[in-house]
Amino acid sequence: MSNLEEIAKAKAKIAKLMNMTVENGCSEDEQETAMAMAAGIATRLGIELSTIQAAGAETTKRKATRKVFNQVWKDHQVMAFQAAGKLYGCDVYTYSGGKGGCYFIGREENIELAETTAFWLMRQVELLYKQHLPRGLSQSTRAQYRKTFKAACAYRVLQRAQELMFEMRTKDNVAQEATGSTALVVQDYFKTLAQENADYYKPTPEQEARYEQLRIEREQREVARRNAMTQAERDAEDKELERQRKKDARAAARRKGPRQKTIPWGVGSSAGLAAGDRVQLRKEIR
Repeated sequence: MSNLEEIAKAKAKIAKLMNMTVENGCSEDEQETAMAMAAGIATRLGIELSTIQAAGAETTKRKATRKVFNQVWKDHQVMAFQAAGKLYGCDVYTYSGGKGGCYFIGREENIELAETTAFWLMRQVELLYKQHLPRGLSQSTRAQYRKTFKAACAYRVLQRAQELMFEMRTKDNVAQEATGSTALVVQDYFKTLAQENADYYKPTPEQEARYEQLRIEREQREVARRNAMTQAERDAEDKELERQRKKDARAAARRKGPRQKTIPWGVGSSAGLAAGDRVQLRKEIR
């Protein structure tokens, strides 16, 4: 084990020991023993305990987790996930627009609520489609109506979820009706959730130490490889790298960025948009 890895693991262990407090459910004796152990490890490795305090707090702050749904999802189902994620402060990510699955990032209890809501929204969209399906459609027209109705209906649901969350953050009367709190409280709560979701992707101290060790090893290998080359070989390689860099820069300048995803539009879209206003977003909100 490298020295960096040993220190990183020691810091993580110290942080856990420092979190063993009476406030966190430990007895006074357990807290005293944990603090003594933390001090002993820190002294042995020459680590300042004051630098671990923040690390320990950061570790306890990481409350977001991930739940994956590994199956193919259609456009209206992806939008149902997105709407539910908005309502409960969860981030939603898809693989290939839902064709490879999707997943939530958020607090475990919020993911559970968002999952239940997403499937509930899907069922409502399905029921509304069956209620609005005209009679006498040909097979191809019926297929188009089904696809466009559900997509438009789910799109309107997503719009309403976004509008609702914006109003809850900015209008006290809406926030009070939905949560019993002010808009500022709701805003702060969802800011906290957003930060927790972002922190999910932050590397742990152990990972940071490992990444740093790998970076140093790569640099050392590259220096050794270049030193083994002749000057002519190094010059030729540098020239080729510069040519490739300019080529990549020209290609980047031509790129227009990712395409905006659009919903399918057709014979069922107007009815679907109208039906989207009838979908109940949450049981306590009509």
